[in-house]
Amino acid sequence: MSNTKDVVAQPENAERKFTFSREYSVAVPGGEPAYVIAASEWDRIKKMIVRIVPPKNWFVVAGSICAGMFASAVFCLLGFAPSWDNVPTWAKAVAGSVTACALVLSVGLFYLDTQQRGNIRESTTDVTTEMERLETSSQAAISKEPPVEPK
Repeated sequence: MSNTKDVVAQPENAERKFTFSREYSVAVPGGEPAYVIAASEWDRIKKMIVRIVPPKNWFVVAGSICAGMFASAVFCLLGFAPSWDNVPTWAKAVAGSVTACALVLSVGLFYLDTQQRGNIRESTTDVTTEMERLETSSQAAISKEPPVEPK
């Protein structure tokens, strides 16, 4: 445990530093404003920030794979074109269904990725707005004026 007798407080007009019983001193931060935030508010903002960042870009990766499958299936169908009548029915069905499914899946996955990015932008705006609200209420508490909500 630290002993508070080892710390010497300097007079208000003296140079702003603490002196300890050991041979070093720590400079006091300058006149930058600081906001007093309740621990519960701080934890809530941290949780909001954690929810912003998606763990992986699965929708983009899966959409790209499906787009590649779609392109391969299209080239497969183009390869069947010269001898379409000689191609077995099962091969036509497989190539056609892979083409259709890959197209639908890639479009859907890219759409989901767009939606996810939009949600991230909204979440970022929510956190920024909340931080501005806390900033305003802290400034109002310091100046003893009623808080003004940000627009």
